[in-house]
Amino acid sequence: MLAPGALKLIAKDLQGLIQKPPEDIQVVNSDQDLTEIKAWIRGPDDTPYENGYFQVQLLFGEGYPEAPPKGYFKTKIFHPNVAANGEICVNTLKKDWNASLGIKRVLLTIKCLLIFPNPESALNEEAGKLLLEQYDDYAKRARLFTHIHAKSGHSEYHALASQRPSPKQDEENPPAKAASSAAASTAADAKLGTKTTNTSATTRATSPTTTTNTTTTTTTTTTNVLTPSAVSNHGSTTVKRNQDKESDAAPTAKRQRAALADKKKHLRRL
Repeated sequence: MLAPGALKLIAKDLQGLIQKPPEDIQVVNSDQDLTEIKAWIRGPDDTPYENGYFQVQLLFGEGYPEAPPKGYFKTKIFHPNVAANGEICVNTLKKDWNASLGIKRVLLTIKCLLIFPNPESALNEEAGKLLLEQYDDYAKRARLFTHIHAKSGHSEYHALASQRPSPKQDEENPPAKAASSAAASTAADAKLGTKTTNTSATTRATSPTTTTNTTTTTTTTTTNVLTPSAVSNHGSTTVKRNQDKESDAAPTAKRQRAALADKKKHLRRL
């Protein structure tokens, strides 16, 4: 018999799987006996098990969660890692077991086994040999078993799925906490928008004054440069300065000529 702590752990895992089922997996609700759990796994696309619905069973012994549960396929299947009695051989349920893994991890591992069979630990030797040597024959046999034995679970699987949220619905309808967070974010954005508006208004109010001052200064400067009277005055000033230079240069030339005449006289005397 399972310990009370183990029963609570199984019940918690089971409730989580019902409220948020993993993709392609639907757990059968069983409140009467928590030592045995059944679930439906839809055959993964692009595998020989596609369009099939396989029921699996997990049995929990007294040592759980320290000891792994035992897994069985209740639906007949042609698979290297599934024995004739339905027993499943996978490392997660043997040497790689960890008490923290939980039921969800076990079911996901079994689903992955339908995608990646392991012929090295085959319980069905014929399936393992065909998988290694003649894959087309293996796939053909697996599809035949799927068509014959794994179609009847379709209605029960979809009946369970219709009562529970799908992973896509969970993404489209986030929990209330996420909605509250979004509302808070929106309020913060609104406050930020108000501050931005005020800042923009202030900027617009001051911008015309600045522009006007700049324009006035530019106009004044341009007027000083381009006014005809200013050009005329500038020309007159330049002419006067040249005349002054010529006036200053005249006495200097006379002195130079007088000095040259004195030198000539002196040479004549010699």
